[in-house]
Amino acid sequence: MPNGHANEERHHPAASRVYRTDAIEVTWDPRYCAHVGACFNGSLEAFDPRRRPWVVADAEPPERIAEIVSQCPSGALHMRWLDGRPSPEPPEEPVAVMPQADGPLYVRGRLLILDRQGRIVRSDTRMALCRCGHSSNKPFCDDSHYEVGFESHDPEFD
Repeated sequence: MPNGHANEERHHPAASRVYRTDAIEVTWDPRYCAHVGACFNGSLEAFDPRRRPWVVADAEPPERIAEIVSQCPSGALHMRWLDGRPSPEPPEEPVAVMPQADGPLYVRGRLLILDRQGRIVRSDTRMALCRCGHSSNKPFCDDSHYEVGFESHDPEFD
């Protein structure tokens, strides 16, 4: 990349990325990505982390992209219909917490993460929260559990 451009916001590793078609807008926020692979397992044509850009939003029908994005356990991926159609919202049910073997807590529902002063840090319907204690993006998972060899030792959840 040419000198002088490296400091632009779009080149910052934590900058959200937006991928558009005529029908949809897919956003990816790398700060929250737990690198589970639900996206590329859903469609390697639409989501290929080895390619740049890694998201090709028109590689699948918009309904299929919506389905794949909804499977992102961390909420790093979101999709918006450009015709004003509402995005699918989770049903009004209790919050669900699903510990992953040797990994994060997947949390589903209407969620708010607040700072110590009560300000909203993140509002979402899907999150992956750190439970190894080593994330550099606490309380969110950043895959540090792999580096430190975290073992969950919670057979009641297997």
